[in-house]
Amino acid sequence: MQSGIINHPFGAGGKGYNLQMVWEETEINVQENTSTVKVTANLIADQGYGITSTKSKTIKITCDGVTQSGTCKVAVSGGSTKQLFSAIFNVAHDADGSKTAALVCRLNIDITISGNHVSYVQSSG
Repeated sequence: MQSGIINHPFGAGGKGYNLQMVWEETEINVQENTSTVKVTANLIADQGYGITSTKSKTIKITCDGVTQSGTCKVAVSGGSTKQLFSAIFNVAHDADGSKTAALVCRLNIDITISGNHVSYVQSSG
């Protein structure tokens, strides 16, 4: 089974934070020609950075055109990782059993970083 990590660094000069998607194929159904894929969104703050916002934020993960959404808190201290949201998708394969599925995570973060307002952050792959 396959797995991977997609990173999207952001912040002043692209430093300080990372919206990360970790995906893994958890099950393959050969008869139905599908896979179950779990996608987890994490927020990583580099050492010396952090987010103190306590408001709930909207997050969406899209896999192969199907979107799941929820809310999360983004408060994270420097040098740590916070799990924001997980979603499980059933992905149909192509006729030959292969599949390339697009993944997108959009976090409506709505915070100020280094004096600049950031409405949302998006990671894709």
